[in-house]
Amino acid sequence: YSYEGRKFLDLIKLLNDSNLKSRIRISSIEPNILNREIITEFVGSNILCPHFHIPLQSGSDKILKLMRRRYNTNQFLEKIHIINELIPDAGIGFDVITGFPGETDEDFDETYSYLENLNFSYLHPFSYSERKNTESANLMNKVNEQIKKKRTQQLINLSTKKHFDFVLTQIGKEHFFIAETRKADGYLYGHTSNYLEVALDDENEKYEPKMKVRLISFINGIILSKKI
Repeated sequence: YSYEGRKFLDLIKLLNDSNLKSRIRISSIEPNILNREIITEFVGSNILCPHFHIPLQSGSDKILKLMRRRYNTNQFLEKIHIINELIPDAGIGFDVITGFPGETDEDFDETYSYLENLNFSYLHPFSYSERKNTESANLMNKVNEQIKKKRTQQLINLSTKKHFDFVLTQIGKEHFFIAETRKADGYLYGHTSNYLEVALDDENEKYEPKMKVRLISFINGIILSKKI
């Protein structure tokens, strides 16, 4: 990011110093850009959501090198540890590609093990798909489609477990909630600032743009909350 000599950190600081009556979520940020100074700006912010969606793509340094990523797994790990340290309740999500050309079973196992040992709240895994006129389209050792699907499903299952574990750490805690829709079950649904979809446990609750709620339970995949 660069605009009139300002970098991404400058933009984040301007937003924090503004009087905006908004909640701003950074949808995706490259790990080589993310640093402690940027993360610190999110601590206690009334505007910036404590939610980081970060493209990892692989937990294998060999595959990251083939992808020409500008970071390695140790550097990525440092960024996650900083978030965990400064904002323990932050929502953290990763993009991960399975079946990149050259990815062996050992490379995938390395990715899976790497992710198992990270603290995060969800994954966005997807299978590699070839695009014309890209360098990766010319790489050898393409991965079978069925193997790609199997690996992707394994990461989906891991994401489900990690999400469950993260939600359990949030039960009993207070969050700001923005209502988005009322579903067929009668609950008012929306997202907390750390990107958990929650249901307000009161069918008669009136809509307000921003409410403070306490998360009270996690039943059948639904996070129930009460207005404070």
